[in-house]
Amino acid sequence: MASDHDLEQDKKIAANTEAIGLMVRYMRELRDHFEPFVGLAEKVPAKWAKLIKRAKVFAKLGVVAVVLFKAGGWYLKKRHLHKMADRYAEVARRLYYSENNPEVAQPFVDKAIEIETENPDYIFFRSYIKGMAATRKLLNLGRPFNKQELDQAHQALAEAVYLQEMEPKRPEPYILQGQILSALKDLVRAKEAILKAVELDPSSDFAHLRLAMIQLDEKDVEGAEKSLDRALELNPKSKWAWLWKGILAHDYRKDKAAARACYEKALELDPRFDMALYNIGTTWANGKERDYAKARDFMQQALRINPDYKEACYQIGMFYGHEDNYPVAKVWMDKAIALDGGFLLAYKWRGIINGEMKKFEDAVRDFNAAIQLDPMNADLYVRRARANERLGRLDDALVDLRFAYDLKPDAVRTLLYFGDVYVKLGQAQKAIDYYDKAIVLDQKYDDAYAHKADALTGMGRDADALVAIERAIEVSTYKPERFWLQKGALLEKLKRPADARAAYVKARTLNPKLLAAWRKEMELARAAGDAAAAEAAKAKCLELDPTGKK
Repeated sequence: MASDHDLEQDKKIAANTEAIGLMVRYMRELRDHFEPFVGLAEKVPAKWAKLIKRAKVFAKLGVVAVVLFKAGGWYLKKRHLHKMADRYAEVARRLYYSENNPEVAQPFVDKAIEIETENPDYIFFRSYIKGMAATRKLLNLGRPFNKQELDQAHQALAEAVYLQEMEPKRPEPYILQGQILSALKDLVRAKEAILKAVELDPSSDFAHLRLAMIQLDEKDVEGAEKSLDRALELNPKSKWAWLWKGILAHDYRKDKAAARACYEKALELDPRFDMALYNIGTTWANGKERDYAKARDFMQQALRINPDYKEACYQIGMFYGHEDNYPVAKVWMDKAIALDGGFLLAYKWRGIINGEMKKFEDAVRDFNAAIQLDPMNADLYVRRARANERLGRLDDALVDLRFAYDLKPDAVRTLLYFGDVYVKLGQAQKAIDYYDKAIVLDQKYDDAYAHKADALTGMGRDADALVAIERAIEVSTYKPERFWLQKGALLEKLKRPADARAAYVKARTLNPKLLAAWRKEMELARAAGDAAAAEAAKAKCLELDPTGKK
C-alpha cells in the first residue's frame, strides 16, 4: 500500500503535468494567431525588419508570461481546494476517532468529496464511517432486530466487503466487519475479522480496543484486559480505552473504586465525555453503599451534555423507582420512550412502575408494546400475566404464564406467578407446590418464601408461615423491609404484639420512608400505653403523608 508521502507526491506530479499541458495548449493557440503577421517582415524595408524581429521576440515572451500566469493561478487554485478538502476530511477523522460520532463526521467527509469528487481516500473513509454508524445503532438496541434493522446490518456488511476490495491491506474494513458480526452475535467470525485488523496494523489502538470489546462478549476478561492495556500503551490518551477499562473493572471485577478511577481518567482527557459521567453514575447505584442522589447527579450532568441520552433518562427513572417514588420514575421512563419509541427496557420498566402504582391497565399496554418489540421474551409475558392477575383476568394470566414457561422452563419468576394465580383460584396447595419448585431452582429466592408464607397463612398454617417469612428475611438482599413488614402482620395474627411492634420498628429502620411500618408502630405503641412512642410515630406519619390520603 502506498504511503501518505507517496500519494502526496503523485498528486503534485499530476497537478504539474496538467499545468504544463495547459501551457503548451496556450502557446500553440497564440502561435497560430500571430503566424500571419510573421510573413510581413519580408515585405517591409530592411530597416524595419530588425525592429519587427525584436517585436516578435517580445510578443512571444509576453505570451509565455501570460500562459505562465494563468497556469500558475490555476495550479494555486487547485492546491487551495485540495487543502480545503483535506481539512474537511481531517475534521471528519477527528470527530470519528476521538468522539466516536460517525453521524456528525459524515457531513464533513461528504463536503471533502464534493470538492474532490474522485479522491479514493475520502470515498473509502465515507464508506467506512457510514457502515460504522449503522453498526453503532445495532449494537445499542438491546432487543432483536426488526426487518429494517437487519437489512441495515447486511448493508453495512456489504460496505465492509466493498472496502476490502478497495484496500485489502488496510485494517478498517476488518474492524467494520468485526463490529457488524458482533452486533449479529457471530462472535467467532467477529473475532477473526478484528484479529486480521490487528495483524494488518499492530499499532492501531482502535483495533485493540475493538478486540477487547469482543473478548468481553466472550467472557474472556483476562484477554480483554490485555487488549485494553495494549491499546493504552499505544495511545495513553484514548478516552474510549479508559472507559472500557472502567466497564471491565465495574462489571467483571466488581471493583467500583478502580472503575471510577478509569472513568475519571477518561473525563480528564475529555471533560464533556457523557458516557464516562453516565458510567460513574452507575457505580453509585449498586452494592451496599448505594447513593441514588449522587447517581442521579452524574446522569443529569451527562444529559446536560447530551440531552438525547435515552439511557441516562432510563437510569434516573430506575433510581426513583428503587426509592419507591413511582410517579417521578414514570416521568423519566416517559422521556426515555419519547427519545426512542423502540426502547424495550423503558417500556418494560414503565409497565412495572405502572403496576406498582396500581395502574394495571397501563401496565398491560406497556407490556404489549414491549412484546411487539421482542415477541420471544419470556419475562415480558410473565410481567403481563402479573398485571392481568391483578386485574382478575386469571385465564389471560395463565395463558401468558404457560407460554413463558414453554419459552423458559427454568425461570423462577414464572413459577412464582403461577403460584399467585392458583392462590386466587383457591388452590393453595397447588400454589405452594409452584413456590417450592421456584425455591428448588433458587435457594435464595426471597419472594418465593414470602409468597409461600402468605399461602400457608391462608391455610391456617401460621407456624410454617413464620418459618418461611424468616427465611425470606435471611436471604433477602433487596428491600428486606418488605418482609419485616409481612412478619409484623403475621406476629399480630399470632397475638404477639410486642414482637410485631419490634418487626415494624425494624422495617422502618431499614427504610425510614416506609409509611405502613410507622402507622403500625403508632397503633401498637398506643395499645401498649406508650404515648411518647405513639406520638413520635404519628409525627413521622404526618411528615410522610401530610394529607392523610396515602
